[in-house]
Amino acid sequence: MIVLSILLLSVVAQAQFFPARSGFDVASIKPAMRGEISPSNPMYLRPGSVPGSLEAKNAFLTFLISNAYDVKMAHISLLEQRFHLRVHRETRQLQVFVLTVATGGLMVQPEDCVIRGAYRPPEPGLPSPRFCGTYSLLRFGAGWRLTGIGITMKDLARALSFQEMPTLIEKTGHIERFNAVLEWTPDSVAGSPVTLPDDAAPSLSTALQEQLGIKLESGRGPVEVLVIDHVERPSEN
Repeated sequence: MIVLSILLLSVVAQAQFFPARSGFDVASIKPAMRGEISPSNPMYLRPGSVPGSLEAKNAFLTFLISNAYDVKMAHISLLEQRFHLRVHRETRQLQVFVLTVATGGLMVQPEDCVIRGAYRPPEPGLPSPRFCGTYSLLRFGAGWRLTGIGITMKDLARALSFQEMPTLIEKTGHIERFNAVLEWTPDSVAGSPVTLPDDAAPSLSTALQEQLGIKLESGRGPVEVLVIDHVERPSEN
């Protein structure tokens, strides 16, 4: 087992999916640009322009791993082949956080996205379509801004699990896709001796309730964890 340092990557890959373990036919991996994540230099993981493809920018390796070992077998193959990743699973008693619907009800916006199909460039003068299942994380003052387009509650939990709390469980019962913007200041920043500006975003629990109508609760329970036994820096191509 090794301790990972943070590695920023930019990935573009294309896959053919099969019933069992699948893989990417072509994969390109390059170090990301250094510098703050910003609107002009965001971090994201989204479907690529070609059906069955994946595109990630400024993505931490831990972010790629957490997404791959959810449902995406092709992503796992990419990590195993290019990063020589080896993992195993264990069940541990840990603190868990649960997302439920707040008393006033959900305040998410209806989705207005397009299901990705065969790629067609937009007509001259028209913007590119907003594809479903796309979300990004940007620095927002002292905190973060998450923007989701046609995402699910599972997508939201996955994004927050990476950035804030790894043992996050979604129990809202909401299954429809939605649009959402969430702005918050991490507790580690809010509790620091540095004075925050008056317009700083609230804590995550407050932001979820006030901005999306979602309540964040904590407890303890059995959690299946993914233990990284081995990983290597990939060669660039």
